Amino acid sequence: MTNWSFSQRPSIPVRVLQAINKERVPFLITLTLLLAVGTVLTQLPERIYQSKSTLLIQAPATSTRLISPGTQPAVVGELDAVGDRVNPVNNQVALLKSRPVYDLALERLNLTTADAPYGNLQVKGVEGTDLVEVSYQSHSSERAADVVQAVVEVYMEQNLSANRAQGSQARQFIEGELGDLRNQLAQTRDRLESFQTSSGFLGTTVETDAITESLSEFASQVAAARAELSATEQRIAQMRTQLSGDPLATLNAAGVSQDPAYQELQSQLVEAQGQLADYENRFTENDPYVTSARERRDRLQALMNQRSEQLLGQQSPQQAVDPIRQRLVEQWFTLQAERSAQAARLAQLTQQYNQLQARSRQLPELIKQQSQLQLDAELAEQEYRTFEQQYTATRIAEQQEVSNVRVVEPATVNDNPIAPNDKLLLALVVVASTASRPGSSLAIAIAQRNPWTET
Repeated sequence: MTNWSFSQRPSIPVRVLQAINKERVPFLITLTLLLAVGTVLTQLPERIYQSKSTLLIQAPATSTRLISPGTQPAVVGELDAVGDRVNPVNNQVALLKSRPVYDLALERLNLTTADAPYGNLQVKGVEGTDLVEVSYQSHSSERAADVVQAVVEVYMEQNLSANRAQGSQARQFIEGELGDLRNQLAQTRDRLESFQTSSGFLGTTVETDAITESLSEFASQVAAARAELSATEQRIAQMRTQLSGDPLATLNAAGVSQDPAYQELQSQLVEAQGQLADYENRFTENDPYVTSARERRDRLQALMNQRSEQLLGQQSPQQAVDPIRQRLVEQWFTLQAERSAQAARLAQLTQQYNQLQARSRQLPELIKQQSQLQLDAELAEQEYRTFEQQYTATRIAEQQEVSNVRVVEPATVNDNPIAPNDKLLLALVVVASTASRPGSSLAIAIAQRNPWTET
């Protein structure tokens, strides 16, 4: 009977290690050579360096806002987007990446597109911000930084120049408009002043309240003056019944009324009565003007009575007049003077009252005209002040360096290449070198193996 048995085979890893152990010297030599060759090969590709700069683009707005009034102040040099869906920062990205800007930057560096290709320039906006990144790739780290710096400088200079040009254009426009606005403001003010002077209307609330109060006061004064005049007329009528004949004839018979001094006092008394009535209408009862006018009237009345007594005392017995009758006549004349003064005062009060009523009826139209003229003057002044402020802003913009671009991160020389990746290449060389010899040993071991062994 034949016995068959199988020998126990080592596992593949064990056999690989055994193969490496047998050929360790060739393995080390091969590994060293491959590492050296791989290291040399990683240094052969030309290095690519990148430099970048970050800019902040401030909120844009067109310079036309400098020449039109608005609630928000305009900033010189800012640019508006054409539509709501357009990001204004994208406009600045396009300007930065434009070929004219790049050509000027190369001209400043004394370079050509062969030395610094345009396609290596990258400009992009940082999403969600107002930042813009400008980067350039070159085989020279210094050249990459120089190109980025030159592009940024040219763009900022053009931006500043454009801002100044916009400010100058806006200033010239506003300068021309200011003269017209100044004349317009002067005309509106002149119309308002002319209206106030001709109409005597100075304010809605003040004059309306004053007229309302004056109407009430004058109505009371007119009623009181009528009552006084009526009472005086009743007294004159009663006194006339006590006199037989004409009272003036009695005075003429006594020769009193023909006396020049008596007539002068009589005229002055009538004048004093009228002046007193006027002052009582315009001032309070205890006002110095009223007190002085009242004292003057009393003095004239006393002088006239005194002159009458003197004249009557000089008459001959044949021309003598009954003293009682003479006294009644003098009282009658005094009442007549009072009546004349009261009638004049009533006429004056009535005239003023009618004028106030007419003024009261004119108030609605006067208020309307006053409000419109006042509004025109205020609008003209507001527009003039707005343009005046914008004119100052444009003059400042012409003289100062106003720019809506700020350098957040300047371009620097970066000596770390972005391509090729030396670390990755070296790692691949190490892995390939390490795996090359064990792989060949494994292939030899598999090729030479004998799966059956007889015992």
